[in-house]
Amino acid sequence: MEVVLISLASAFLIALGHVLAQFGLRTLSPLKGAGISVPSAALAFVLLSPVFANTAGANWQAALIFAGIGCLFPAMITLMNFESNRLVGPSLTAALGNFTPVIAVISGIVIIGEFPTTMQAIALAVIVGGISLLLWKPHRLIGDIPLWALALPVGAVVIRGGALAIVKLGFATWPDAYSATTIGYIMSATVLLMTKGVIERRVPVPERSRGALWFALTGLSNGLSFLCLYAALTRGSVALVAPLVATYPLFAVGLSKLFFGTAWVDTRGLVGIAITIVGIGILLAT
Repeated sequence: MEVVLISLASAFLIALGHVLAQFGLRTLSPLKGAGISVPSAALAFVLLSPVFANTAGANWQAALIFAGIGCLFPAMITLMNFESNRLVGPSLTAALGNFTPVIAVISGIVIIGEFPTTMQAIALAVIVGGISLLLWKPHRLIGDIPLWALALPVGAVVIRGGALAIVKLGFATWPDAYSATTIGYIMSATVLLMTKGVIERRVPVPERSRGALWFALTGLSNGLSFLCLYAALTRGSVALVAPLVATYPLFAVGLSKLFFGTAWVDTRGLVGIAITIVGIGILLAT
């Protein structure tokens, strides 16, 4: 039950980060926002590391794994999603993102030999189906999108899913979620700031700072979601954690209604929510 609660906390914090980012995007571009959110979280983790990090069990091989993953996730994933939204649109990007837990489970099997139980496999299929039904917008998907453009959203899904299994390799020798998150965020902040510097030298972007606080809060929410995700992975299998974290759209629907008063989902969306809850129930019963 502890793993389930931590995983669902990660899902909630991801959804909260999405909502908070909407306030920041009113005055700042996505790239500028990412340049604030990720470094803000990295700084917070570094400042608190003397209190929460377990450096006594440090392992340099695990640290290299955490650093390598940090260069890709969340840094490169953030940039890839920005470009994917531009090239193929947010609907298709979100639809393909639903398959992240599937890739995570497959990676768990291939990389660390972690096979899901029959009930976990069923729950995974149910949750992916429910979330897909909730987010599915067929009239806004493929259109005239060239096949090569799909490489970005597909690549992001593969990296995000595969990262979970690789991180578990690091936890085998250094099972400290806080240290893993801190190292990963330091690397992500470095990658994002370097990329932002290169891009903005070529394309000047007007300075606006009113959204800075919102993106700092977004970074803290996303950072805590990573910490919960890694904490769950130190306690449970990828097959259990990944599907639960993938339920964040359920929380996003509720938070969007609360903060923005957006219209409730249609009948298909309600069915998708119900199916997803059934999938969570199956995982709870395993």
